[in-house]
Amino acid sequence: MENLNSLPNLSTLDLNNNNILQLENLNFLPNLNSLNLSNNKIVNFENLNALSNLKNLNLFNNSIQLIQFNTDPNSISNNFLSLKYLDLSKNKIKKIININLCKNLKSLNLYSNQLSDLSSNIKNLNSLNSLSVLNLSYNKIKSLNHTFLNGFNNLKLLNLKSNLITKFEIKAYNSLLKLQKLWLNYNQLESIDIFNNHSDRRSSSLINLKTLYMNNNLIESLDFLNNFEFKLQKIDLSYNLINQFKFIKHCERLEEISLNVNKINTIENLLKKDQDYPSLRKLNLKRNMISSIAGLEHFRKLRYLDLSSNKISKLNINKIKLYEHRNHSRNSFLYIYLIGNNLTLDNLNKGKDSIESCYNGDVGDDSNSMCLKLLMQNSCDLKMVEEKDAEALYTHQAAIVAY
Repeated sequence: MENLNSLPNLSTLDLNNNNILQLENLNFLPNLNSLNLSNNKIVNFENLNALSNLKNLNLFNNSIQLIQFNTDPNSISNNFLSLKYLDLSKNKIKKIININLCKNLKSLNLYSNQLSDLSSNIKNLNSLNSLSVLNLSYNKIKSLNHTFLNGFNNLKLLNLKSNLITKFEIKAYNSLLKLQKLWLNYNQLESIDIFNNHSDRRSSSLINLKTLYMNNNLIESLDFLNNFEFKLQKIDLSYNLINQFKFIKHCERLEEISLNVNKINTIENLLKKDQDYPSLRKLNLKRNMISSIAGLEHFRKLRYLDLSSNKISKLNINKIKLYEHRNHSRNSFLYIYLIGNNLTLDNLNKGKDSIESCYNGDVGDDSNSMCLKLLMQNSCDLKMVEEKDAEALYTHQAAIVAY
């Protein structure tokens, strides 16, 4: 990093993928706005105090262990006030000191480091009121103290994927109010503990959460979701230990649920009177222990249902009552995938005149590879579907298509 003294007005500097070992001579660049030092061999985070106009700093894939923001001893001002985007991913960081000096930081990427205890490793992180994106995935975080989650007034995306987290609790009413996406997948969680004031939804925690990823954890029940006052649209709870698919309260906007690879054995008693999933369009129940499709009549706007690799031996078409399928657009098709069950055409419950024709496509001796292609109309008449009319149907996939 030599000969920089002749470039005092330089605003953007890209030194990606070199063999830089240390940060030096940067004091000659007072007007620098963007600095890319990714894919180098930098060990020490230093000599950045002079860059008072720096907005974007990328140190992805280096070998830094300690990040310490120090103000210039010769200046009474905070030299990191301009910094908005900071990428420290794929380093060896164990501790960050004085992160609170980056008061205007909007995005912080700490993916793939060695952070373990956020309360001590990154003190005052939740004081960054401008922060909207925080990536802490692929670290060694074991727990999240509820005081750590208090604050983050403008955080919209929080990624905690692939850590060792066993506990995630929120005890303050107004935590993570603007959060829209939350990644907690690939941890060791059994639930999320949220204490909400249900009488005042405006101050409820996670009130604006739209997407929640909790797949690959140790969750046994869906009960914790009833503590949400959410605008949730998508939930991924696949690869857990859930044995019952219970009704989720406040689910008016829920469009997609993934519950594949759990221990669910029935959906028959899913809802009680006056309960419904009015917006649900996609439901994945692949690789569970379900033996009956009874209960599907409650999912009136469902468009995609995966029941592959369950224990279904009978398919009663009349159980599927999709009252709101009124138009004839392709977007209103319902796809039901049943590959890997115990179905044959002999134990398919057709009803009296509800099926006009069934197409048994290219199948082997194994009845589980049956390819069933049906088109269900509002009148419950069924006709054979050609490939050109249903692009999502593939050989060896069982599907019912409704419009």
